[in-house]
Amino acid sequence: MRKGILGCVFALLITSSASAQHLTDMWVGQTEDGQLALGGVSLDLPIVLAPVDGVITGWSGANPGFDNVQPGSETLKPLAEGSLIWVDLVSISPGLAMIDNDQQLHTHDGSVYCGDEHLHVHYTWLIDSTSSEFDSMQTLWSVELRLRDESGQQATSKTYRVMFQNEECTLPGDIDNDGEVTDMDLDVIYSIIIDPASVTHYERCAADLNLDGFATMADEQILLNELDLEETPVRGDANGDTVLDMSDAVSLLTHLFLGGYEPATRVHANANGDSLVDMADAIYVMNYRFLGGSPPPAPFK
Repeated sequence: MRKGILGCVFALLITSSASAQHLTDMWVGQTEDGQLALGGVSLDLPIVLAPVDGVITGWSGANPGFDNVQPGSETLKPLAEGSLIWVDLVSISPGLAMIDNDQQLHTHDGSVYCGDEHLHVHYTWLIDSTSSEFDSMQTLWSVELRLRDESGQQATSKTYRVMFQNEECTLPGDIDNDGEVTDMDLDVIYSIIIDPASVTHYERCAADLNLDGFATMADEQILLNELDLEETPVRGDANGDTVLDMSDAVSLLTHLFLGGYEPATRVHANANGDSLVDMADAIYVMNYRFLGGSPPPAPFK
């Protein structure tokens, strides 16, 4: 029943989308060697889907579409006459679905007929928040697909990955959304990795630098490279000698009140992990070293 309802809801959307050219179309053509290939819209960036709340709940959209390459393309040749192009779904992220022109819901691998050499079709992509496979901590979903010519005139394409998000992250790595990637972003990425539910969806999205859908230590390494740092800093290690002791409290106090010392990163200075650098950080270090207080939060060893 649910599949039938979904089909009715999206039938008009799919039909109307197929009749118009969109900037997010993927151009379907062939290389000089006769292999099917995609051009047009860049697949390096995720496509942001719009929220829906009604018969279905989640985020959906009819882009990217598939359109035949026009003569004169600089990168691809037009499809051969008599082509019968299929889209083979290699894999789909849990929680993501595709609705084809026959109103069929695809949530796993399978094949969908795309059209002949004049093809132009838009399917509907859905991040289904009601699916048992939906993970609210996830920030990116993707489908891997290949193009296949049933007529046998063109070789099967390589595998392409198309990515979707339910919120736009304007600058990956800019977790605090201040318009630039700095050590302040490094300071907060650890709390996101340890407890993603404690932060906003945008922060999780911005922390997912490798575009695998989740913030992990792999993203921390990318951020370190972005900031030209060779290794993970030790939280509270204000003087950068990798040992947390009284000298770090002194370095922090010097930095705060005398301006004579600048910690390498905000992580080195923000001992208590509250995103602020103040007197409380020096007290935290001394409390840990001499009164048996809690160790600094990650990153700490």
